[in-house]
This record gives sequence, C-alpha cells and structure tokens, in this order.
Amino acid sequence: MHSWIYEFNLNVKGEEAERYLTTVIREWPALYAEIPGVRGTLLLSNAFALAGDYAYLFRVDVESLATLSTIDRTIKSDDRRWRKVREDWFERRTAVRARLVREARHGSSPDYLQPAKDGLVHYVFSHSTSSNGKAASHGTRNLRTELSKAWEPIDGVHSVQHLTAAMQAVGDKRYETWVRLRDLEVLDDVSAANDRLGPILRDVPVNSQLFGELREVDGALISGA
Repeated sequence: MHSWIYEFNLNVKGEEAERYLTTVIREWPALYAEIPGVRGTLLLSNAFALAGDYAYLFRVDVESLATLSTIDRTIKSDDRRWRKVREDWFERRTAVRARLVREARHGSSPDYLQPAKDGLVHYVFSHSTSSNGKAASHGTRNLRTELSKAWEPIDGVHSVQHLTAAMQAVGDKRYETWVRLRDLEVLDDVSAANDRLGPILRDVPVNSQLFGELREVDGALISGA
C-alpha cells in the first residue's frame, strides 16, 4: 500500500472555507472510492498551528504507484463531477506540497483510515536516520518496534501505522509514524511515552505534527482538533 499525501492552503477563510471544505468532505471520498486501486481517503486540518505551514492535508491510500496514473486520468476526464471538482480546486487552493509514502509491513495497524467515531486526532511523528553514524538501525524495524511498544498500549490510541518515503520534495520526512488518537487528552500519555523514548531517539532528527480530522456530521463540518 502507498499513500499520496498533499498539504495545501486555500485563498478563502471563515465561512467560505467551511462551505468549501464541507463540499470536499461530502464529495471527494465518494468520487475517489470509484477509482480502481484507491483504498481510502482522509482530510485533516492543522491543529493549533502544530502541523506547520499548511492548513490542510488530504491523504489518498492506493494499492500501488500505478494507481496514480488512473487517478490522473480520472481527474482530467470529462466527467461533469470531476470538472466541477477541478474548477473549484483551482479557484480556491494556493500553495500545495505533496509526497508519496509506502506502508511498512512490520508493526503497523491495518486499515489506519478505517473511521473511528472518537478517533479524530492524528499525531504524525517523523524522523530520519542518525546524522552521526551511531544509529544505523534507526528508521527501520528496530525503531518501529520501539515506537509501537511505546504507543499502542496507551488507552485512547486507536491505531499506529509506520510509513517510509517513496518520493518527496523535502528531506525531513524519510520515516513517518501515524497515530490515531481518541482525543486531545491522550497527548499527555503520548508525551510521557516520548520522554521514555528519549535515549533511543537521542541521535535521530525528529519532528511531529498534530492534525484534526474533518468530517461532516448532520450537515455541519466538525474537526477533531
């Protein structure tokens, strides 16, 4: 499994942005679900400005990189629904940055995108290998095992998924671990687990991001954070 992940900003704010995002979350998952090879989608918003420079993130899980070609043909097709999606997207989006990642088979929870009623917070922990040559195994199976052992037992952690970069525009996300959380209160326990991981991560450059999942409930847009 691969994931096409792109972060983006919009040229609208407030109620206008909410209306557009409600349309996105209402229409895009169903449209992508019709494309052969697409396994699921996820729309996230930057929580408390802790996810960096981009306000939103859209993730599409695909069976293989060849699925991207199918997505490209579909998006550019004459289907009236996709024509409307293209028109609205190019009218409202500004900066966009994308990356491709692949799932690490070892230590990942299956079906990370499977919706959880109370799992609307996503913690993304990114790291690269040691810059001083002292930790050659970091970023591979050993480190993934330690991360899973630290986070999976926490009450309120729904799932943990490890990803490795397949293609990226910047070099700060070689390895990623996505953690779906019940709510923001779980962050206290995640932070405590990270402190215990300190000796393991001492020589590894790391960063983390926090997102709230966007969903439509009873016609209204809600965010996990």
